[in-house]
Amino acid sequence: MHKEDNEKSFLEFKEQFDSLYDIVYKDICINRTQLRILGIHFMNVGPEWKVKKHMHSFFEFHYVIEGHVYTTINNVEYKISQGNFYIMPPGVLHSHRHDIESGHTGFALRWEFVDRDEGIEKSGYITSELDKISKILLYAHSRPVKDDGSVLNSMMEILKAAKNGCSVLELQLLFCRIIIAISKKYT
Repeated sequence: MHKEDNEKSFLEFKEQFDSLYDIVYKDICINRTQLRILGIHFMNVGPEWKVKKHMHSFFEFHYVIEGHVYTTINNVEYKISQGNFYIMPPGVLHSHRHDIESGHTGFALRWEFVDRDEGIEKSGYITSELDKISKILLYAHSRPVKDDGSVLNSMMEILKAAKNGCSVLELQLLFCRIIIAISKKYT
């Protein structure tokens, strides 16, 4: 499916976001890396939406489907327009706002990586791909990135799977696929 088609059909799947709560706070463990999904949110906000400066102890990702939003990250303001996204690693100071006539529709993802070392000596342990991805994202810039369709396509897959009643495991694996698609934009 083309990116433009996905943007148009995205709104048809907004009810599926509620069914994704089944995978929130259920950890995904691969080798010694643990991924904890903290939130998958549909966003449809108007010009009154404003979020003051704050930071998180987790990753936050925003994708704009329609409209635009202004996000200030480490005291630099960016206009994030349709088809663009950004990621904020833990500890990044940020805020959000709209201008008087704007709003935006999109989605937000929140997750954290938890090291499950449990006594295994790191120097001799084979690092998982998920561990490598966590490091890439930890050092990712927070500037807006134009999607080539791969991130939105991955999100549409998880929404379609939720609509079709897929298992929690299948939805978790599709969430991992979204994280992989995002990380490829930073390598």
